[in-house]
Amino acid sequence: MSVEDQVEKEFSEQVDNISKVNLMVVGGTGVGKSSLVNKVFGEDLAETGSGEPVTRGCHLYEKDNIPVAIFDTEGYEIIDGEIDNSNFSKEVLSEIDRRKI
Repeated sequence: MSVEDQVEKEFSEQVDNISKVNLMVVGGTGVGKSSLVNKVFGEDLAETGSGEPVTRGCHLYEKDNIPVAIFDTEGYEIIDGEIDNSNFSKEVLSEIDRRKI
């Protein structure tokens, strides 16, 4: 077996042993978190809106042929000029604790 074949075989074995990486997309309402998820996966998996809150809680998106799992989260709200992340804390942080991400 040539060196190139050995390297390719070793690379394939290493890739087969990699589990999916978990990513969580967080940010303000309407900044494009769900649109980013759809772009990564190349299809409309996450519902999107235009500046209005659409995503509630935390949603997991993954596909067999893509080595990443993405958690799409609801955004921080701006109320009377102040950031209100109480719902984010309740919904998203509890999901992180539950899944031990």
